[in-house]
Amino acid sequence: MKKLSLVMLLTTVTVLSGADIFLAGDSTCASYRAERAPLTGWGQVLPLLCVEDVKVMNFAVSGTSTKSFRTAGYWDKLIAGVKTGDFVVIQFGHNNRAKDPKRGTTMEQFVLDMTKFVQEVKAKGAFATLATPIQERKFVDGKFSGGRDLITYARLIHDIGKAENVPVIDLNEATRKWITDLGNAESKAFYMSGSGVKGRERDNTHVNVKGAMVIAEMFVKDAKSQNLQIARCFK
Repeated sequence: MKKLSLVMLLTTVTVLSGADIFLAGDSTCASYRAERAPLTGWGQVLPLLCVEDVKVMNFAVSGTSTKSFRTAGYWDKLIAGVKTGDFVVIQFGHNNRAKDPKRGTTMEQFVLDMTKFVQEVKAKGAFATLATPIQERKFVDGKFSGGRDLITYARLIHDIGKAENVPVIDLNEATRKWITDLGNAESKAFYMSGSGVKGRERDNTHVNVKGAMVIAEMFVKDAKSQNLQIARCFK
């Protein structure tokens, strides 16, 4: 029994010691320069929730899909820095819907792309975590009517997680419930549409710093509730 406890302790130390978190995703996760404030990706504020020795390397890029993130070379840069014991969080879906052939994909290609990301993370001896895309804030006649296509991507991500035996953080479901519970008026305060920024009055996809913090906290809460290894990186 003592031997088993020692093994578990050493495993915990190995996961935490020098482990970094790498983020692959789109504009909803990306980091932005100060002049773009209050536009904020949830990955930008995730470091605020991490324990002291954990670094968050945010490679998320605005406008990218699973296809363009690889073809533009962003994935190669990310995976080159990943070492054994690191964590790689992968979140896409929004821009795979694009009609632009450089970004848009079929659902089948989305699954292949995401699966390849996961397998390459595993090959590095690192831990892949999938996150479903956050919901868009849309209301019709006072009722939430967010993107159903994003729900489809979320379901596919759950399927990939099961097939590859990797965890899934369901930010799609969490944000859907959050937006619905807040309602049209109150939820607007967390999105760019309610931030008073000219040209962003109808932006119900991207969040401001308040919204980003809520979503980052959702990620951490879900990781802890599932008792995932990545949860040890958070306060």
